Amino acid sequence: MNIKAIKSKIISEAVLIFALAFSIYLIVSLIFKSDTIVSVDGYYHIAVSKFIKQYGFLKAFQWTQMSMWKLMYSDKDLLLHLIVLPLTYMTDKISLIDKWGVIILNVIYFTSFAYVLRKYVPPFAAAIMIVLCFLSPTYTNYLLLLRPAILALTLTILGLHFLNTKNKYGLLVVTFIFTLAHVSAFTIVFFAIACEYLRYQIKGEFCKDNIIYPVLGFLAGIIVHPNFPSNLLTIYINGFLTTFYAFEDQGLAFGSEMFSTSAKAMFMKNIVVFIYLGFMFWKMWIEKLKISFQSIFLVASAQVYLVLGLLSNRFWFMVIPLMTLAMASFLKDTAYNEENKAFHKTIRSYLLYTIIVLYIAFSLPISLDTVGQNIRNMESRNKSTEQIATWMKDNIPAGETVFHSSWSYTPYLICLNPKNNYLVTLDPIYMYYWSPEIQKIYQDLTTGDESDAYYHLKNTFKTRYGITNIQHGFYKLIEKDNRFQIIYGHKGHIVFKVLGFYR
Repeated sequence: MNIKAIKSKIISEAVLIFALAFSIYLIVSLIFKSDTIVSVDGYYHIAVSKFIKQYGFLKAFQWTQMSMWKLMYSDKDLLLHLIVLPLTYMTDKISLIDKWGVIILNVIYFTSFAYVLRKYVPPFAAAIMIVLCFLSPTYTNYLLLLRPAILALTLTILGLHFLNTKNKYGLLVVTFIFTLAHVSAFTIVFFAIACEYLRYQIKGEFCKDNIIYPVLGFLAGIIVHPNFPSNLLTIYINGFLTTFYAFEDQGLAFGSEMFSTSAKAMFMKNIVVFIYLGFMFWKMWIEKLKISFQSIFLVASAQVYLVLGLLSNRFWFMVIPLMTLAMASFLKDTAYNEENKAFHKTIRSYLLYTIIVLYIAFSLPISLDTVGQNIRNMESRNKSTEQIATWMKDNIPAGETVFHSSWSYTPYLICLNPKNNYLVTLDPIYMYYWSPEIQKIYQDLTTGDESDAYYHLKNTFKTRYGITNIQHGFYKLIEKDNRFQIIYGHKGHIVFKVLGFYR
């Protein structure tokens, strides 16, 4: 290799390192725009990390009295909680625990993403593709959340790459870690079977190790999990039932991310995906290209999440980087193959790079402004709810079970007021599995469709205290009922006491 080639390689690698540093800088600058945690689930994850510090691994979750977790708890996000755990020894300020946890997750993710992309395209192209992902505000928003989805994405990318390269030990390790990180670890086994089916159909080959080792990793992770065998039930409930009931619209009040949005919003917020799909389609149609098995498998894998994304907003976070990886493999087959290995050094390529960079420079501020607005909205909500939770900690007797007119209150309350108990957290599916009848009563109360709120709070839920919002249907049931006493209010949130109820 001559000096000119060495210099070119150094510059190219430096650009990729700069892209990684720039990505982390964007995440840091965005999360520090807020004084609070910028998610809801982050409060729950910090609380569980603190509980592990105080009690060890939990077998039951007493903070949810009307949930299957009360007796059969499984820490479905164990790896995230172990990552956060050391931070709880460094500071008691939950906003700092959240922010540093998010930074650690993003360092892991972007390092892994760059490593895999670099296997398919030159560093400069990989750098551009990493930054292009930020044009999706959905993608950027998820990267700011202290949630296990970032770990799931990281391990999915590594798993798909190892399937392509037949790295059986990599698959074993990745699937094992995945099983401790997220309930969707079974997807690696699914993709392993799909990979070998496609390989057999296209190439007449079948790599059985690509299936055996992910299965072994998955089983090992299940068994060594501190909540085995309860974790099997959680995988079934959270990994399958939640998605099924959300898609079938069974009436459970899931978070908005579980449902789809308008076609226009879907397109505009994830435009990079459609640009990649359009590029691959037209290039293959016009030039009659033959692409590699690796590209076919990665495109097919990304399309699985694309279909899910059409049904549920939460999956677009996965679609963006997986379609980027598929595009990188496609470019390896076309622009960077042996027949055209010097493409990235031609005038045409430099012109294309310039256009893309200018597009990023124009579009990125618009995308980040949308993210910034989301952060401001979340900050206002979180500060208000934190105030309520802190007041309840100081004024409601320890050991009381508190009614809440939305399950989304409980991450805040469990984190900031763990001396009281609540009904359900994270997803209503856990209350539904505990008792469909109680879940139906609870949901009718929250929407204002159950007329006798006093009877159910006193007899069904056995609560003397509760929290609601003046915008919730439940508030309309109690605002003029003299059997309820409002004892605190803050920015639309109401804390009340059920009168005439004595233990």
